[in-house]
Amino acid sequence: MKNCYQAYVVLLVFFFCYCYKAQAQSELIPARIVKAPGDTINGYINFYDTDRSPNEVEFKAELGATMHTYQANEVHSFYLPSKGSWYFSKNIYLNYYSEILTENTNRIARSVSSTFFLHEIQKGNLLSLLMLVDEERKTRYFIQKDSVLSELINYDYSTSRDGNSYTVEVKQYINQLKSLLNDCESLEIRNSLSYTESALKQLLTKYHGCKGETIKQETKAEKPIYNAVINSGIFRRTTLDYLTPTVGIGFKVVLPRHFFNRYFLIQLDQYRYKNQEKGSEHRANGYHLSALAGSYFGKSKIQPFAHAGFHWPSIDSPMTKSYTVGAGVSYAKRINFEIRFPSLAGVMAALNVTFGNTSAKTK
Repeated sequence: MKNCYQAYVVLLVFFFCYCYKAQAQSELIPARIVKAPGDTINGYINFYDTDRSPNEVEFKAELGATMHTYQANEVHSFYLPSKGSWYFSKNIYLNYYSEILTENTNRIARSVSSTFFLHEIQKGNLLSLLMLVDEERKTRYFIQKDSVLSELINYDYSTSRDGNSYTVEVKQYINQLKSLLNDCESLEIRNSLSYTESALKQLLTKYHGCKGETIKQETKAEKPIYNAVINSGIFRRTTLDYLTPTVGIGFKVVLPRHFFNRYFLIQLDQYRYKNQEKGSEHRANGYHLSALAGSYFGKSKIQPFAHAGFHWPSIDSPMTKSYTVGAGVSYAKRINFEIRFPSLAGVMAALNVTFGNTSAKTK
């Protein structure tokens, strides 16, 4: 049993190093920088597949050339042939809304004016759909029509009335779309239309068809996201009368978004306990090996999560008490506080940090 745990530690450390390196590195890929219409430079972009829209891009004309950084306000756009993706420089004004609204709270918490590269996710002759991921990792959608760029507004907030708390979703984008697309009388825009890339693309495809234009739908294959995890907390077994610190490492696989925020986690935790042998007492290491399946809930930056699975403790028979459950609260899927019940024979409170890109890709 001990040799199995040692082998697992080596394997998990390898996965941790690989995952952290893979997520942290950028990718040098062929690209075209359009400094202005008619002024195009071919070369390579140091492309970071980040979870926020960039406001600058690193570019070199040749592999051996010096890297040059272009701010978004210095160029018109750039194109990635391998991804078939255009990113356009747009100066935009973003409102960030209060998450909790009271009588004394302004609905707009703050505003930012800056230039970003927006990803064009559907192009038509009459209008285009673009996407931006803001600094709070929230996806925002924009429509460009007749050279006018309009953000489709969607946000929610918590409030209370008569002692009751509730959440309000402001779907301003519904009326915006009805106004922007009113030149197609046969187009139905339901109030239940969701604020997602797939739903908006489907609606705009119908609009283009109404205007005599065919839009080719592209299916993007989503890939799981791989993350390394470091864990630290305190643990108490039901057979022990004291608390002991615990540390651990793990490997998490986050499924694509159409699997509803679900993930798999393999984690190894170590703790110290008092071992009595032949009348003497000494400290020894105990281990928890857990294989879990779980899910995040909701769409805000702060999300509850829960998971359950199997658990193998090193100081017990691996066939006994082999179930574990846990739940907690996550901030941006990166910092997670959790209460877990290993083998249903103890309780562990832990704080773990997830490394790498934690945001799911677009549909």
